[in-house]
Amino acid sequence: MASEPAIGPALTLQEVETLVLKRSMKLKDAAIQHRIAEEKEAIQFRKLFPSLSISYRQNRTVARRNFDNGRYSVQVKLSQPIYDGGRSSLRRKVARIQTRISRDRKLLLRRKIAHRTRKAYLALQRALAKLSLARSRRKRSEKMLESAKLEHRNGLITRLDFLEIQNQHRRSLQRIDAAKRSTEQAQKQLMLLTGLPEQTFPGIRLLDMRNTEFRALEISPDRLARLTLQNHPGILRLRRELYRARQNHMTAKQYYLPTVSLTARYGKTGERWPPGQSEWGLGLNITFRGLQSTLSQNVGLDESGNGASRGVSSGGQLQVLNDTGADIRQLNATSSLLKARRSLQDLKKSLPLKAKNLAREYRNRRLELKITEQSYRIQKKRFKIDVLRYRKGQLSLEEYNEEEQRLHQASLSRIQQRLQLLEFISRMELDLGLSHDDLELVRMRYLPLYDSNSILNEGEII
Repeated sequence: MASEPAIGPALTLQEVETLVLKRSMKLKDAAIQHRIAEEKEAIQFRKLFPSLSISYRQNRTVARRNFDNGRYSVQVKLSQPIYDGGRSSLRRKVARIQTRISRDRKLLLRRKIAHRTRKAYLALQRALAKLSLARSRRKRSEKMLESAKLEHRNGLITRLDFLEIQNQHRRSLQRIDAAKRSTEQAQKQLMLLTGLPEQTFPGIRLLDMRNTEFRALEISPDRLARLTLQNHPGILRLRRELYRARQNHMTAKQYYLPTVSLTARYGKTGERWPPGQSEWGLGLNITFRGLQSTLSQNVGLDESGNGASRGVSSGGQLQVLNDTGADIRQLNATSSLLKARRSLQDLKKSLPLKAKNLAREYRNRRLELKITEQSYRIQKKRFKIDVLRYRKGQLSLEEYNEEEQRLHQASLSRIQQRLQLLEFISRMELDLGLSHDDLELVRMRYLPLYDSNSILNEGEII
């Protein structure tokens, strides 16, 4: 008989987040893009150093000079840019900014994935809370149905009252089925995120929502707004994009500045292999751009190893209308610069207002939760009195069912509000660009492992 796959202990929220982050393809792709940006930055840095080329040639020529006239030739050439109007430095700065942007994008993606995971985790807990309440209601309904059967046999209640109680019990069974389907759907969604198969998914460690503590927001709205402006990833990204746009704009404006490169070569020529006649040369290359054209001028000095032969060479090349896109590049760079400035200004104006609104909404939600908690306690005490009144015949069945429905609704609303507040805090931290629990608004607690497993295993849902 094949052994069943081992199932580990129930997963906490932090453990679920770790699993999801490890298997996220988007996060892996973001890491690859970050490495690509680092390589591009390294390439721009390497362009500051000389370029090296090695060539080999074999020919049959009759020459009138002593250098470069052998049958065999091996050449080593170096080219070192010494001036290009600062364009190489600007391109390196742009590459460095692009690396930082890709790093920030990866960190922001981690936060978004973590928030999505918390949302799915809390959705499963919310579904389990509904299921638990539905089970509790079914148990009460079963007791009432058994009691109603005895009372109906003894003629203490009418048949219509008995049928009403029976219908109430059937409704409770339907609610159980609906809650089970919702729980299974929420569980499958969480399993998709973690990548664990159904056979090995251990379930989640349930949060103790009764004892989870929601703290007051101690930071003033103005201070929260300043903190948001300092740490928000959107602000950091737009600042870097603005810097990049400025560098690109400067590069586009300075395209006409000349490029000056120093060249050097050393080689061996001869009629036999390996060649033994040394030769060397120095040169200067100057390239001008303007009027949508390119002019290149070369000047060189060549000399053989024994000093017997020397030569000076010069030449030039004019490429007419080969750079017709220079004006377009400059206009695009100007447009990108203006857009980057406006985007940063707009975000700086909107973020403080958003921070203050979120702070106000958190305080309102926390106050509403306190009111809901108080209403639940009142409703619970009132229901205990109604149970006694119903048993004494002082309360009709219809009134009793209404009070029971109110109690269940108050209990469900209480738990739902707590879970929604947890999700709101996660969304608030994400929107403000803060790391998880930076504001220290909540102290989450878990149920004891035995109690959590008992709730999960009841009804074989998980």
